[in-house]
Amino acid sequence: MRVIGNDKDKAREVQFVASGTLSTGDAVIVKSDGTVGVSETKVGSSVVFEEASTDHISVAYDSNAQKW
Repeated sequence: MRVIGNDKDKAREVQFVASGTLSTGDAVIVKSDGTVGVSETKVGSSVVFEEASTDHISVAYDSNAQKW
């Protein structure tokens, strides 16, 4: 991860306004209006993506398969 202007080793805390009700364990997304809401995207189990370093990571969404 590239960090610009902040010490990556310092703890971060960010507060958002939720639009709707959030339950414990819900996956959330940040919406274009700056609020957060429950993600409609299915969340699976966590896996190790890369143990070393990575550069230029991109993401694509397949709306037919509903997968990232």
